[in-house]
Amino acid sequence: MATKGLIIGEQIVYSRDDVFIYPSKDQVIPGSLRILKQGNHIFLSWDPKARDQAARAASQPYAMKVSIGDLRSLKRFIPTIGVSHMILISKEGFAFPPMFFHSGGVREFLGALRMFATLRRSDDEPNLFFLSEYSEDPASHDNLRTSLESLNKSYSYPSTLDGNNQAQPPALHMTPDVSKTPKKEESFSQNLFESFSKVTQFARNAGQQLDRIANGGDNKAKTIQSPKDRKSEAKPEKISETRISEGGFEIVEEVLKPAPQLVLPIVQRTDPVDEISWKSLQDERGAIVEPQKAKEMIFRGGAKEEIRGEVWRYLLGYYPWSSTREERTAIEKEKRDEYEKWKGVWNMFHKDPNCKFTKLERKAHAIEKDVLRTDRHVEFYANGDAKNPHLKSLHDILLTYVFMNYDLGYVQGMNEFLSPIFYVMRDESAAFWSFHGLMQSFENNFHRDQNGMHTQLLQLSNVLQTLDPDMHAFLDILLRCIRDRECLNMFFCFRWLLIHFKREFKFDEIMRLWEVCWTNHLTPNFHLFIACSIIISFRTEIMSETSNFDDLIKFTNDKSDKIDLNNTLIHAEQLFVHFRDDAKVDPELKKSIQSRAEWGRKPSTAPANLFLEAQSQ
Repeated sequence: MATKGLIIGEQIVYSRDDVFIYPSKDQVIPGSLRILKQGNHIFLSWDPKARDQAARAASQPYAMKVSIGDLRSLKRFIPTIGVSHMILISKEGFAFPPMFFHSGGVREFLGALRMFATLRRSDDEPNLFFLSEYSEDPASHDNLRTSLESLNKSYSYPSTLDGNNQAQPPALHMTPDVSKTPKKEESFSQNLFESFSKVTQFARNAGQQLDRIANGGDNKAKTIQSPKDRKSEAKPEKISETRISEGGFEIVEEVLKPAPQLVLPIVQRTDPVDEISWKSLQDERGAIVEPQKAKEMIFRGGAKEEIRGEVWRYLLGYYPWSSTREERTAIEKEKRDEYEKWKGVWNMFHKDPNCKFTKLERKAHAIEKDVLRTDRHVEFYANGDAKNPHLKSLHDILLTYVFMNYDLGYVQGMNEFLSPIFYVMRDESAAFWSFHGLMQSFENNFHRDQNGMHTQLLQLSNVLQTLDPDMHAFLDILLRCIRDRECLNMFFCFRWLLIHFKREFKFDEIMRLWEVCWTNHLTPNFHLFIACSIIISFRTEIMSETSNFDDLIKFTNDKSDKIDLNNTLIHAEQLFVHFRDDAKVDPELKKSIQSRAEWGRKPSTAPANLFLEAQSQ
């Protein structure tokens, strides 16, 4: 069967119309979802349907075509009220935009897909399916996993937290048949942070597929170069000759304009809030009289180290702002007792040799592995073995969090957030509940479907386009291989947003940056303007020194610990004020930036899940 856009030798083995995507609130694009067969390879494609030439041109960038071998999982949503839809997730961990089946047919599609791929349902999420393409050599479709496993194996661990050299968590009874390699359905969560570094290959694959679609199988406008070709590519000043085939000089000339001369307000940073200033905010009972004033003071200058532990307890929801000294004493006791209760439960399992919780054991192994390499350069966490009780505390806090929030579990990157929190608190219970409070706001960053990260990257792309449209256009051209994904021109910022610049600033500086953001003084998304500030500050270097996605990732990584925090905070605030006050900015974009995406909190099913698992074993 031949059809427009198909490659010679390609067959349609399944097709469904009325499958829609929603690029924005006001834009709905209808299209056709297909399963295509070409030789021994199977592809999924979505092609937009348009009534006229203008609509066709506007919707074509959203076309997609991806090999089943490049997909990791599929998540379906069949709401009681609403339209059924699904999300495809690549092996690199990127979630494609949701596809809405306005006329139904999700189950029919899954049935057709099972003819060409194995769909294994997740033990934790019944609507999450893991894909593997039928092949004589299944290992050939799992290159990402091989890369990640080799990356993990290359790391040298000094010893485990219990002082021996066996890779097993100290607080659990580990059965000898438990593999050191996490199950496939868990490795996405555990390796989310590392998998970011592998997104380049996905970008290249996606670009090649897009070129084939856009050119009817002809790769005239090829922009992806092999490693061999890249060695001899043009110097930065000649990038225009290789980036765009037709009219390239005019486009690049437009992109390389100087930064727009924005009218930026004068803002000032102040000295950190000290103990005297902090006490002046409290009444005779110890309650904060003006919480908003307190937040503004912290936003302007941060907090002195001597009071940071108390300040963070407020910022992270451990203390209510209106609480008195007496009430805070009671809160400390109540929270400590509850933490010890949760911690004691999984310790009880450890003492009983008949209790085996393989899922929890795998999560605990992942936690220990990450804890051992967390902030090793900080003296507080040096000597990554049994001699350092602080690493043991990190492990216990994370494992308790996993036990209490079993549905989400542990995801790589959580350790990066916990480390400074425990460093500041110096108390397990306070650190646990402060971390728990932070995760209530940030857990969407760590969900398997990656909707939270997708939303933030899209918001960042939109904000940068408003503040520096030429820089935004430059990134679109530089990464045109993935231009069908609105947010992927910002994918080099993934690490920044996932762990809020933890690797970009020194350890003492990141504490200042975080407390500024946690105040939500101007916006709960102030981190987006910090990202824009960094990009705009280095725009000249980025434009002159990067010619592909790899260059951009290397460039941003090389800036780690080399960014001036104070100047960045000043510039970020200036950019936000300009953005907020500019009448030309889309009101809907302003509204989205002034609010943080919320999601329903499911009741914890940890105890039920664990006991059911124990009984089944």
